[in-house]
Amino acid sequence: MKIVFFGGSDFGIPCLEYLVAKHVLCAVVTSPDRPKGRHLRILPGPVKTWALAHGVKTFAPSHLDAPDTFHLLSSFAPDFFVIASYGRIIPESLLRIPAFGGLNVHPSLLPKFRGPAPMEWTLIMGENITGISIIIVEKGVDTGNIIIQKEMPIKPDDDLISLKLKLAAIAPEALDQAIEERIRGFKGVPQSGLPSYARKLTKEDGHINWKRSSVEIANLVRGVVAWPGAFSRIHTPHGTKLLKIRRASVAQTHGSYGQPGTIVSLEPDIVVACGDGLLRIEQLQIEGKKELAAKEFLHGYHRILENACLR
Repeated sequence: MKIVFFGGSDFGIPCLEYLVAKHVLCAVVTSPDRPKGRHLRILPGPVKTWALAHGVKTFAPSHLDAPDTFHLLSSFAPDFFVIASYGRIIPESLLRIPAFGGLNVHPSLLPKFRGPAPMEWTLIMGENITGISIIIVEKGVDTGNIIIQKEMPIKPDDDLISLKLKLAAIAPEALDQAIEERIRGFKGVPQSGLPSYARKLTKEDGHINWKRSSVEIANLVRGVVAWPGAFSRIHTPHGTKLLKIRRASVAQTHGSYGQPGTIVSLEPDIVVACGDGLLRIEQLQIEGKKELAAKEFLHGYHRILENACLR
């Protein structure tokens, strides 16, 4: 089959590896290069980097509805569009180009967590199972018929980084089966169940509300670890500093242990009172310094943390 792939993040790279091995990967459509890093250098994204390394034609149109984009994609006479973490709505005019339409590789069990941040919100909401949904692309956001779904358990120590790797690894097999089903004429089944929307995260989503339960806060840390990171504020002799919590776990599920945000123990772990239960901080970073394991952090900041209250 002749395929045009649409994607931006590294989530789609295992699918690209599958497509180039088993099909004809005509082209990759990705996002324009953007400033990245501390020095804001203009750099290609991971999908473009992969495509250039494999000699695959790559395009980054600013406007998908431009006539030139339509003519360019039509020139490949593709059988399928495959979309994985692209982040833009593909116009209906383009979706009429491929013989078998478009397939979207979505990292949730639709209709749960439609939208741009399904993996993040799956973790934040404390789900214990997720998966890959391959759906037919239509004008709605992640609303198309389901061709195939593959479930996967979420482990208690999974965060966004590990979950993305695991889901990306099972996506090619699901995509392979979905392509075969579409070739045989299967049109999928309508999504069933209560839909939910996984909106794009904002920076403020990472701010920890210590009045929440320890379970909810631990889930937040897992879900926002890539961006914006879970953070709080702490008073130091040099003023109020941002404190990022990179990894945490539930020390106590239930119970009242004082004012939420109060550090109640430093030996052997950094333990914080929540609205319900206790949170154990395992990896953290104070503003302007490098990330450290909790035990290393205590060597330099023990006095600051004694009887402190995080805000």
